[in-house]
Order: sequence, then C-alpha cells, then structure tokens
Amino acid sequence: MNALLVRIRVWILEVLRVPSEPQAPAGSPGSLRVFRAGASYSRILFWGWVGKQFLLILPFVFWIGFGMRFLPEEMTLGSRRKGNLRKVSTAQFREWLLMFEVPFIALGLLQMPFTYVLMRLRYEQHWYMVTDRSLRIREGITTVRETTLGFANIQNIAVNQNPFQRLFGLSNVEVKSAGGGSVGHQAQGQSLESWHTAVFRNVDNPEEIRDLILRHQRALRETGLGDTEEHRLSESRTATTPSVATPADHPDDLEAARELLAETRRLREAFGVPSRE
Repeated sequence: MNALLVRIRVWILEVLRVPSEPQAPAGSPGSLRVFRAGASYSRILFWGWVGKQFLLILPFVFWIGFGMRFLPEEMTLGSRRKGNLRKVSTAQFREWLLMFEVPFIALGLLQMPFTYVLMRLRYEQHWYMVTDRSLRIREGITTVRETTLGFANIQNIAVNQNPFQRLFGLSNVEVKSAGGGSVGHQAQGQSLESWHTAVFRNVDNPEEIRDLILRHQRALRETGLGDTEEHRLSESRTATTPSVATPADHPDDLEAARELLAETRRLREAFGVPSRE
C-alpha cells in the first residue's frame, strides 16, 4: 500500500508540476532555519478527509444495507394520467439500481488513495524558511504561492489565532513589510499604504518564529545593514542639502566686515555725507 501511495505521490507532483524544495532566501551560510506547519494541522486535514469519505459512501451503505430491505415485492412505475402504469418486480428494480451503483462505488474506492495523497501534499507543501537577512514562504499544490521578505523593511509582526486554531494549539504569524510607499486620498480623507505580507500558517511555535525574526532584524539594525529605505533617503537628503553659514561659523570674516563698516563711516564724515542711520 505504501508503494502505491508513493507512486501516486510522484505522479501527482509530475502532473501538477509542483516545484521541488524552494531555494533558501538571502542570508549568511548556516543561518537557515526551516519551519513547517504544526502536527495538529496534519491531524485536522486527515480527519477532514475521513469525514468527506464517510459522507460520500454513507448514502450507498444506507441504501444497500437498509433501504432495499423495505421495498415491496412489486413497484408501480409510470403515470396514471397518461395511462402507462406498469408493475415492476423489486428484484428487477434492484438490478437496475446496481447497474448505476456499482460504477459509483468503484469510482469512490478509486479516488480514496488519490485524495489521501493530495491531503498529505497539502500539509507537506508548506515551506517556511528564515535566514539572518530574509524569509521565504511557499505553499500550495495546484496554485503555488511564494513570498520573500527582507528584514530591513519589516514594519510589523503579529501572532493571530482563531477559536478553531486555539482548540488545536495552532497560530498564524503575519509579517508585514512596507513597500511601494503610500497613496494619499485627500478627498476621502483616507491614506492607503502598500504592504507586502507573509503568513506562517498553522504553526505550533509562533513565539519562536516571531522572536527569531525580531532578533535578526535587531542585529541588522545594530550593524547598520537594516536601515529602512526612508531612513537612507533621509540621510541622503541631509548630506546633499547645502548648509547655511552663520556669522559664528567664520569669526575672521565678521571682524573684517566690522572694519569695513567703520572705514565707510569715516569716509562719509570726511566728505560731509550724512549718515543714513
């Protein structure tokens, strides 16, 4: 059975062209940490799959096990108004039902290993990679979503947990990074900011992930590699803006100006030019 499931898994990955393990994001060698969804999430998916299979086969089991036992020996088919009533024996009616039920039951049994493998792949295809410089998240089977964020521009890290996740000890870690600036809507009095968001879904160690990202982000800022774009632009503007000199900055020039003013006054007095002061 395991060999069959392995073959089905390989076939599904080839047909859907699911990428292999994603490459590690930018960071120092040896700093890579890989996180996965919590084990409770795997159990949730499994019991969800079991419930779907039960609902699928329940009508057939009920009908074959109980419904057919209470059928009368003969059944009347047709319309009395049209006058095409005819009696059909229950045995013949059962044969007709089996002609439709057997293919459906066979399809139901055949889909079980495929849907089981898809359920396992849904759990396995959650890649959460963290280095000392950035993070990368990849998830999905039919639609593969991949998000990469650098720690330099991360603005907010939040741990969220809905009631269902709280029951199984799971949480989401939502990481937001500012990107693209803000767009002001003066007429509506609103301000929208473009965010890039990465979510570690259904993890059982949210505090560890959050603290790891904060620690790397703090280390980047201490080394000067984690300055945000706005901070770098602010420093650039400060460096390129010409400064305005004050008299206190050049005392020699101030003394020369005073001597020039005094000489001008003496010349005015010598030629009898009235002062404007």
